[in-house]
Amino acid sequence: MSTILALHSSGIGPKQWRTVPEPVLAPDFIYELSDPARFTPERDLATCEALLNSVEGPVHLLGHSYGGYLALHLARRHPHRIGRIAVHDPVLWGCLRSDGPPELVAAFEAVLEPIFTVPPDRWGGPEWMQGFVDFWNGPGTWAGIPGRRQRKMMQAGTKVAGEVSYCCRDQEPASAWSGVLHPTLITCGETTPPPEVAVCEALARSLPRARLERVPGGHMAPVTHHFELLPRMLAFLRACSASP
Repeated sequence: MSTILALHSSGIGPKQWRTVPEPVLAPDFIYELSDPARFTPERDLATCEALLNSVEGPVHLLGHSYGGYLALHLARRHPHRIGRIAVHDPVLWGCLRSDGPPELVAAFEAVLEPIFTVPPDRWGGPEWMQGFVDFWNGPGTWAGIPGRRQRKMMQAGTKVAGEVSYCCRDQEPASAWSGVLHPTLITCGETTPPPEVAVCEALARSLPRARLERVPGGHMAPVTHHFELLPRMLAFLRACSASP
């Protein structure tokens, strides 16, 4: 039986996969950053590569958001180690810039402006987190989160801000992913923000063996709708057929 490497979304940690009813390798990408504006994903990719090297045989990749970003980079770097891929809302923003409708590209850039006009030394703080959380979940979401939970979320704020800053600068076109030949399931929430929907659509067109499925929920569906979504993603990874 192939190993599953499960890569979590920004700020959630490996506990995201606690409802998966089978063993997975689930690294933790949460740690403090002194300067989130200078973040790169190389440390996180190295953590994943060490886990790849710790097991034999093909490894399936399960990823959400930033974890989906990491999963696809791993597949491109280590194609012969990877079996199948299942990702929800991977944040490959270069695909939007290259293939998305101009109005959605403009809308995305407009969202970034207020988030990143916050001084870098306040990235991950309340004002920054409000812009980030409300983009994915709708206006007023951050304000509706109890203060205790807000403070807990901000404990991972600098790392989240580093990931967001780096991924939002992505300029790789969708065509750059055409060499990823693995059977791939891309899921996208029914209420996922339109710019990210465009990312998923462009990526699905570019990957030769990918299919795109719209699923209940939004960007956080692997958490909010995990009993509906995760079995679908795991069934795809465990499928015996060589075709997607």
